[in-house]
Amino acid sequence: MNKTSFSIDDSLMNRYTYSPAQREELEQLISDLYLNQKKSVREIAKITGYTYEHIRKLLIKLGIYSSHRVSDNVIELWRKLFSKGKNLPFISRKTGFSIVSIRNYLTECGDLKPKTVERIPEGIKTQWIKLFSEGFSTGLISKKTEHPARTIREYLIKNGLCQKGLLNNKYPPEDRNRWEQLFVSGMSVIEIAKFENISTTTIYTSFHEAGIPIRKRKK
Repeated sequence: MNKTSFSIDDSLMNRYTYSPAQREELEQLISDLYLNQKKSVREIAKITGYTYEHIRKLLIKLGIYSSHRVSDNVIELWRKLFSKGKNLPFISRKTGFSIVSIRNYLTECGDLKPKTVERIPEGIKTQWIKLFSEGFSTGLISKKTEHPARTIREYLIKNGLCQKGLLNNKYPPEDRNRWEQLFVSGMSVIEIAKFENISTTTIYTSFHEAGIPIRKRKK
């Protein structure tokens, strides 16, 4: 494909409507112009015939646009953090770049395989198991290890360490024990939910899993 011309006709350019194949061709072109030929967004707009804002939005969607060029030092920092087991959200917070941009550069460098889940070191997984066995909820484990709670929960379920859908995956034993004590002391489920700032459904589900019979409401 000619790097300095584009095959979409003028009417399509004016309406900004095009087929999937034409869109793919445009995305390849502007990616090459921006990343390889180091053209500015304004220069790309002139080359393609689109407005500055339209090109900018396409580059953002592709995850390759930032207000300034990504230096080699920043990319090396991303690779270093990733090699140490840091996940993409952590790297994003640490360096101030979008997760999509970091993923694209790591993929281009060969550190991250395209369209695959990022690698999680075995040491991190072992830490999840240890913390969970000590009574930590997946939410707390997520905060401690800086990995998504959902990823942790799915790993624990896959390895038979907890059951899918149970509240004990989310709430530590001391929370559920406190709810039970409040219930035994005479508080209603609604009162406990308001006191703990959680939903009544959570309380009912916890009691059901623990085999605690629910009192009938007084008429």
